Parts: sequence; structure tokens; C-alpha cells
Amino acid sequence: MKYADKIISLFKEYCKKNNKIEIYDDYRDHDDPYSLLYCYDYKTKQKHIITKIDDFYDNLFNAYADAEIYYINDFINDFKSTLKDYRLKAYLDYHDDALNDLKDVLYDYVDIEYPVNSFLNDRIKVNIFYKSKCDSGYDDAWLPFLLHTQHLKSKDHPYLKKLLNCLHVYHSEKITKRDKEQYNKDYKENIFLKSLIDEIENCYLDSPRDLCFIAEISIKDYFNLLEKNKEFFIEKDAVCGLVDYYNGGGSILDIQLMHDVKLNTNNIKLLVESIDKYTVDEIYGLCGSCFKDCVKITGLI
Repeated sequence: MKYADKIISLFKEYCKKNNKIEIYDDYRDHDDPYSLLYCYDYKTKQKHIITKIDDFYDNLFNAYADAEIYYINDFINDFKSTLKDYRLKAYLDYHDDALNDLKDVLYDYVDIEYPVNSFLNDRIKVNIFYKSKCDSGYDDAWLPFLLHTQHLKSKDHPYLKKLLNCLHVYHSEKITKRDKEQYNKDYKENIFLKSLIDEIENCYLDSPRDLCFIAEISIKDYFNLLEKNKEFFIEKDAVCGLVDYYNGGGSILDIQLMHDVKLNTNNIKLLVESIDKYTVDEIYGLCGSCFKDCVKITGLI
């Protein structure tokens, strides 16, 4: 037992001097940044997106479990190379329980750092839907909200609501002559209103429609957007439009914003491409450049 005690004592000193193991990530592990964002239910054979950052860490630690074992063995081998007494080396070579004791000591004295930040900075494509308190694509509450963000008022453009109402099968809304005059004026003079009118008129009849912004964000920002009561901005060059994610449809996705849009995380629904169903890219088959780095969040984690 004297060999075991001697080895433990020397290993503790070695760990105090070399108290960190830094696991480097392989660039090939970033080919699919979405892989760490879901868990798989083997009973239902369905992927479920995770919404807690601790679950993301668990996925990362599980993915690098084999790497951790490799780094620990390498660390112990480096320690063995410092032993001058061949009898101590021989003892370690022939006693597996002694190696297990060293691993227990290592966890007490050495910090093992995973490449967490590297993976949190990976980029993913998301759909950010504005959701009113009704949480329904039929209430069209997005219209006054969007007009307000563009420094406009709903009462000055009443025909917009009427255009939306006309899309409902059982609605008998009529566009008046005054409405038509305002419609023509806005269509000619304001690129935002022109694009908004085109977006509304290209909606499916009696289909749910939600205002959607598409973006490319970091995984860190994905978890930021899942927090409650956090403000963020979508820049005016973002691709946005009306999308029916209930059925997998939508309009032309070409509303031209004049100003940045301020949102609160309490009023959005977030879908992630490649994981959630009926996402924008799945519906439209967009080119990658449509997903822009256009989301700015205050109070980052």
C-alpha cells in the first residue's frame, strides 16, 4: 500500500501545478450546429427541441464524454512520465484500481473545461413570430403593432384592416371609394405600405397568418430569446412577411421595413429551422442569404 499512498501524494502535487484540462473542439463537430439543440424520444421516434440552456450543456458534455476520457488518460500518462521511480510506474501499470483512484483525485483538483463558448457562438436559422395575447393567426393583432413600429397609425390607413377582413370567407367587408383613394396614394408614395399591401393581397383566403421575421442568430441568442420579458430589436433590413405555420404556407415574404422593430420576448413564438415543423425555409426553400444577422438583444447572457 505504500506505493499507492506515494503515488496519490505525488499526483495531488502534480494536479495542483497542472490544474486545468482544456478540451479543444473539432471543427467537424460544428457541421450540424442544430444537433445539440434537440433530444430524441426513442418511443415516439421524434426530435424535441430543448428550451433550457442546462439541457444544451448536458448534450455538449455527453457529446464530448469520450474526449474527456481521452484527455484524462493523457493527463495521467503525462504524470507517469514524471515518475522517477520505476516501481511506481510498474505499480500503476498493473493495478487498475490505482488508476481509478487517480481519476477520483483528478476531479477534485483539476478543472475540465469544455469548448462551451465555441458551440454557443454557432449560428442557427430561426423564425421569430409576433404573437398577440390571443395567440391566434386569425386576430390580425400584428397589423397595428407593425404600423406602430414604422411610426404609422392604424386609423390613418383603415383600408388595411378591411383588406385583411376580405380574406375571411364569411366576412362582407367593403372597400369604399375613400379607402381606394388612400390605398392608391399609399401604394405609390410609401414603399413600406406598398409592400405591406402586396403581402396582404397575396395571402391565402381564410388562412391563419402571423407576422414573421427570419434571422440567423447564435445559439447563445437563441436561449436569450427564450427568456421572459427581454427586449430586442430586429433591424429594418430583415426579411419578413406573413406566414401560416399552422398549415405550411404564407405570402410573398417581402415587407420592406423603414425602421427597426422593437419586440419583447413575451410576445414572440420562436421556431428553429431543421427542427420545428412548417418553418419558413421548409415552406419556401429560401437561399441562405435571406437569413441575416439582424437581431440585437439587450442584456445578453
